[in-house]
Amino acid sequence: MKIVLIILTAFIPFTAFLQKTGTLVLSGDAVYYGYDKSEFLVYCDNEVIGFFDKGGFFNYSEGQKVPLIIKHPEFETITIEELKFSRKNASMDIYENINEAGKKKFEDQLKAEQLKTCTGSDKEEVLKDTLRKIDTNAHFPGDTAGNRSNFFKYIGQNLRYPQECVEYGIQGKVYLSFIVEADGNITCIEIKKGVDYFLDKESLRIIKSLPKFVPATSNGIPVPVVYFLPLSFKLN
Repeated sequence: MKIVLIILTAFIPFTAFLQKTGTLVLSGDAVYYGYDKSEFLVYCDNEVIGFFDKGGFFNYSEGQKVPLIIKHPEFETITIEELKFSRKNASMDIYENINEAGKKKFEDQLKAEQLKTCTGSDKEEVLKDTLRKIDTNAHFPGDTAGNRSNFFKYIGQNLRYPQECVEYGIQGKVYLSFIVEADGNITCIEIKKGVDYFLDKESLRIIKSLPKFVPATSNGIPVPVVYFLPLSFKLN
């Protein structure tokens, strides 16, 4: 009897080793936007059968029924009709696309950050007022109204190209506006035309980091003005 038991305990893991397996691997927007991969649920026959781990992997084995449905409230639903198997492991790359609800969440976050900077003058009123004569326009400390070398030097030294955009080869030009108040403070930062969430977010951050400007003057008196700026992001 003892010999039989020894043979059986040795045989069980060996048969498990022969079982064909596979892995679904999350990629695409799920990775780009840094989502918690364990929030992506896997369904079969309208029942949850599991979820992806923190690394974005879902393991399955031979005999797994299909189709598998991958769901997340902020991503397009994906249906897997067929699975791949091998004796060791067969990986299937699952490219997740963010849906309109997900996009809106990030848009709302950026809008909220912009609204937080609106602590001074009303932009529409400032635009109307600047139709009057401006003696000197607002400028970065150390520059003049016609020379922005120190300003661009500051941008070049402090801009952080988002790693997500580097990895995905995303580049472009973000157009912004902001108010330079009569005391030189920067307020009411607005992204007029964006490129990508991370590029837009970095543009907002760098403008928020600016030191006080030399304010514009009208008849020798400091006045608020609206400042327009394009920020270019280029990969070498």
